[in-house]
Amino acid sequence: MDFDGTLAQSLWSIENPTADIGEPIWENLVKVERAVEAGYKIIVHTARPSTDYAAIERWLTLFKVPFKFISTGKILVAAYVDDRGVHESAESWIPGSSHCATCSCAVH
Repeated sequence: MDFDGTLAQSLWSIENPTADIGEPIWENLVKVERAVEAGYKIIVHTARPSTDYAAIERWLTLFKVPFKFISTGKILVAAYVDDRGVHESAESWIPGSSHCATCSCAVH
């Protein structure tokens, strides 16, 4: 699960290259809780460097976001293309729950 722009409001931009972490995206934290209740384990991944690990961990703990571990340093790109992707705005993030209207994943 991505961190900035999915769990926390994204504050970083080219004009504002900050390491600050935004406010929670509350509706998405509810989706995390539903996924955990359904038996899924949450892995938070981010393009942030490993030097931000402790700040991310504190933020997740502060807002009581359940997670198994945090993975830092994913490749920063303009967009990720994935046949199993679920957009953060989907009503549910649980596979098999019509989590996205346009994907062709096998969980429908």
